[in-house]
Amino acid sequence: MWGEIVGALASLAGGALSASGSEKASAAQSKAAKDQLAFLKQQYGDTRNLLKPQYLQSGDAMNLLASQFGIGPQNYGAAFGAGSSGSDDKWAAYLQQNPDVSAEWSRLSTQGKNPFSTPQEYAQYHYSTFGQKEGRQLPTIDYGTPAGGGAPGAGGQPQNPLAGFWASPFGELATKGFLGVDAPGVAGAFAAGGKSVSGAATKALYDRGQARAGGAYTNYLNGIQSLAGMNPTGQLVSANQNLGTQGANAIGAMGEAKANGLMSAYQGWGNGINGAVNSLSKIKFGGQPSDPAKSAYPGYY
Repeated sequence: MWGEIVGALASLAGGALSASGSEKASAAQSKAAKDQLAFLKQQYGDTRNLLKPQYLQSGDAMNLLASQFGIGPQNYGAAFGAGSSGSDDKWAAYLQQNPDVSAEWSRLSTQGKNPFSTPQEYAQYHYSTFGQKEGRQLPTIDYGTPAGGGAPGAGGQPQNPLAGFWASPFGELATKGFLGVDAPGVAGAFAAGGKSVSGAATKALYDRGQARAGGAYTNYLNGIQSLAGMNPTGQLVSANQNLGTQGANAIGAMGEAKANGLMSAYQGWGNGINGAVNSLSKIKFGGQPSDPAKSAYPGYY
């Protein structure tokens, strides 16, 4: 009888160990997938921040180019701040604005940080749970105003679109060439011949100046187009797609690890209980033999 009881206890202990091992393995796999997701989000954030200056500069160039045709500017800064990544900027600013919250995040143990993939997620949790009740204010992210004038994204008409051209090196060189070089040179040539600057000469100066300015303006537009063409939207889209694909895989891996862990744990407990029941079923209670013939003819058997 004691052998069967020991066997039952051993079976239960084995089932418990199997279940515990499955749960720990599941937790380890789930944490690995969660760490992978956090790394992907950080990697995307780093890429996005590195491309931000180029994106905004290109947006300014596109607004300036659009202003040459009377098209109002778009606010590329606000567009950059939209969506979940812009929200990350807001919560990062919340941590910076509240040093005590940032210090609390740093003090948290690894286990305490487990529910949050990033410091920004903890900041959002803190504001929703404590900060709002404490009267803490959410920071406002200033992404700047669009270049080119007019109302952002509302089709406002830009003011004096040629102002940028005349203030640029292209316009300055064209102006100096017309007034500072051509006019004295032509006038001096006429004076050397004992003639005053005639209407034909003035017309020639005007035509030359207009041609010089027109060529300079073409170069100016080409320069703006080159800057506008540097827009890294494709790189941002690619980085976002990579985060979406691999992030979804990581989330799926977390769910799969938890499901497999629960299933294995229940199987371990089930096997242990089943083994214990089988061991206990072999015990003969009350000293009664299972076969009446053995009781009637003990010597024979």
